Amino acid sequence: MIDIDAGGPLLRKLKLGRLDPALQNEIVDFADEMGYERTITSEDSLHFIFRIYQAEKAKEKRSRRMLKKAEDLIMKLASLQYETRQREIRSGAKEEKKAPLSRWSEAPITIGKRLTALFESIGITQQATMELIVGIIGERKAVERVELILASNIGQPLAKKLFGARPEALFEPRDEIFLSMISDIETKKEIMDRWSTARDIPEEKRMYNRNPPLLFESHAEISRILGLEKQEASVTEDRAPQPLKEERAKYRPIPMRNTDLWRVLEEFGYELKRHRNEMVFANAEGRTLTIGAPHNRMYDPIVIRHIITDMGTTPEKFEAVRQRVL
Repeated sequence: MIDIDAGGPLLRKLKLGRLDPALQNEIVDFADEMGYERTITSEDSLHFIFRIYQAEKAKEKRSRRMLKKAEDLIMKLASLQYETRQREIRSGAKEEKKAPLSRWSEAPITIGKRLTALFESIGITQQATMELIVGIIGERKAVERVELILASNIGQPLAKKLFGARPEALFEPRDEIFLSMISDIETKKEIMDRWSTARDIPEEKRMYNRNPPLLFESHAEISRILGLEKQEASVTEDRAPQPLKEERAKYRPIPMRNTDLWRVLEEFGYELKRHRNEMVFANAEGRTLTIGAPHNRMYDPIVIRHIITDMGTTPEKFEAVRQRVL
């Protein structure tokens, strides 16, 4: 008989992809019910179940039902791994030998309920598409990008139409290019909104709602469709060019040093209120920002974009201040 503590180590070498589909689904459902924060893939070691059990057991207000469920699952998996190991020993198999397993490229990726809900929130509903996205960019980056889309000025109804029609937009491996794409979509939507407002066109009849992929077109093509090229050509050459407004500065999705970011926040009126594991900044209006300390003293563009959203400002205004103070 295997006890719970002995069962934990036996799970280290057992991968989700080596189990039958029914048991895989049982494990994923259990992780979702326990609030496990990351998406599980077929290459994950099942030792995470033991860690969940230990964390739940340590809680003061733990659920006896959930502990029993965790114990039963650990015992089932540990027994499976123990029996497999005993068969290998009896048959004289080498310690390194493992049960046949498909190559990673062929192994299924299991998408949890929370990530499924995130994908569906931006119009991606096909399980195969979700698996492909996670397989290309990883579950952490997939979550970051969906959250970034939802926090952008695109708006969820339009985002569902846009990325439901073009889910491959999430495949881009480089964060700076993906961020630039989101900023461009926001800018093109704003241009089309101003054009439509001037002509009293209601939102539901605006071009991007009737043809969402239009927002993936170039700025030149958008200008051509709206007839803005003709308006620009009619401006006389002797007319002095208008200075670029601060809020229209082009946002550049690049990494920032922590000290540079703090200088920009200070320019926006934020003061550091607490500095422990996380930094808390606050402004005179009472808005607060909680920012983690980066490992290499550099904030990547995805984090910066989330900070911009939390500040309630636009990427262009943020970029204008960054260019002015740095």
